[in-house]
Amino acid sequence: MKLEAANTILYCKHWPETVAFYRHQIGLQEKGSTDWMVEFFLTPTACLSVADASRTSILPNLGKGITLTFKVFDLHAVWQQLKDRNIAVDPIRNCTMGGEAFFLRDPEGNRLEFWADSPWSDPEMVARLSSTPPNSVLMRFAEKELQCKTGNRLLDIGCGAGCNAVPLAKAGWTVLGLDFSESMLAAARRRADDGGLTEQLQLEPAPMDRLPVEDEGFDFIVAHGVWNLARSAAEFRTAVREAARSAKSGAPLFIYTFSRSTLPPEAEPIKGEPFIFTGLSGKPACFLTEEQLIRELAEAGFVQETPVTEYGATPGGKPAILEGIFRRQ
Repeated sequence: MKLEAANTILYCKHWPETVAFYRHQIGLQEKGSTDWMVEFFLTPTACLSVADASRTSILPNLGKGITLTFKVFDLHAVWQQLKDRNIAVDPIRNCTMGGEAFFLRDPEGNRLEFWADSPWSDPEMVARLSSTPPNSVLMRFAEKELQCKTGNRLLDIGCGAGCNAVPLAKAGWTVLGLDFSESMLAAARRRADDGGLTEQLQLEPAPMDRLPVEDEGFDFIVAHGVWNLARSAAEFRTAVREAARSAKSGAPLFIYTFSRSTLPPEAEPIKGEPFIFTGLSGKPACFLTEEQLIRELAEAGFVQETPVTEYGATPGGKPAILEGIFRRQ
């Protein structure tokens, strides 16, 4: 079967309000209309029609069982645009199948999903990170730590393609690597398979702020290039508390995250946020000063063990980095 076009028809009890919502608030272009139906243009081969249920023999569903999905190019810009129009939008979240999305409802109660692909699922990005060498500072510390500990369970939050998780497993740690990108996890699994490390390295999908692990179950926590992806201070703080919950007393935390010095001194954080700025990619990201990093970790129960090292921004737009070792109280 070869389809030429598609049209979704919503039969609405609150017809005038729903038409106005899609016309003025969402901003869809009207393609055609009658006195009981308005058709909106979505793409060259797809339309959305809003019909007055009182003028038809089809009953309105009042939002039950329907989700309209719209793929957009710049999800964060669309989210802000709709929020500026006083539309109640949910926070942007990571999708279990990859990408990002947010939700809202129209006056009829229908659920709308706006989504975009994640850059972390891009094949070129996955290939590049698959060949990235491990962090040498992390590896040296992990080898010394393993020699003086009785436990060897390590949690790698945001493990990506396994650039640290695989070498850590090879070094003797029993590693659980978590990441929200299935593409990254697939690359990490291939590296584990190639290295014969499938017993030492377990990989699971999970967001940074909802870790599917037991309390106080790990002897070492790694958060390498993940907490800087937090889109709000609330998400960052929840992620840090989740790491603290997962760590045994005395467990080290190795952190590698964006530094505030990446951005010009005059740059302002996003309204209402203490350290979330519009990042180099145009999306919200977390940029901390050293003082903010130490304070935020201390409030979650991690005390500083080594001086925080700052690596300056590099040519090509790479951000400045804060790197340090903390320990769970």
